[in-house]
Formats: sequence, C-alpha cells, structure tokens
Amino acid sequence: MHVLAAHAILRANGVAIGKKDYVPHMFAHVRQPAAG
Repeated sequence: MHVLAAHAILRANGVAIGKKDYVPHMFAHVRQPAAG
C-alpha cells in the first residue's frame, strides 16, 4: 500500500495527481485468470 500512501501525501501537499497516475503500477500485482 505504499503507492496509496504516497498518493495521499502528494495530494495533501497540493500535487495534481489522479488515479490514472498510480493505477498502472498496480497491474503487476493483479493475477491473470487461469487459461483453460
């Protein structure tokens, strides 16, 4: 969840960052459905 924490800190400090800026990093942790 460190990406979420970084997002919250940046937003709290006025940085214009949105979901589209951090969601792509989460795809490495998403399981792909089993082939079959």
